[in-house]
Amino acid sequence: MELVLATLDAVALRDRSLLALHSTLGLDRGLELLERVVLKDPDSELFHSGRVIAIQFQLSDTVYTFQIGIQLPPEMAASKLADASHSANSH
Repeated sequence: MELVLATLDAVALRDRSLLALHSTLGLDRGLELLERVVLKDPDSELFHSGRVIAIQFQLSDTVYTFQIGIQLPPEMAASKLADASHSANSH
């Protein structure tokens, strides 16, 4: 599970949807369709569950559409990220 840093403005939170360019997310790898992520708004420091629901490939970048899920307490977000890291390292 990846941590995705992205501004979650009022419109994104109302619509429960976010469009984001790969180049702005600081990720080490591309995301997969239907992959679950933890979204963190760097301004508010709030965490939300998320899922990649669409991917559009452009010549210069990749555009992800995220479905924004529930707000996560920081401890739960950290646990999800740690569990995913542990699972990936054990394979």
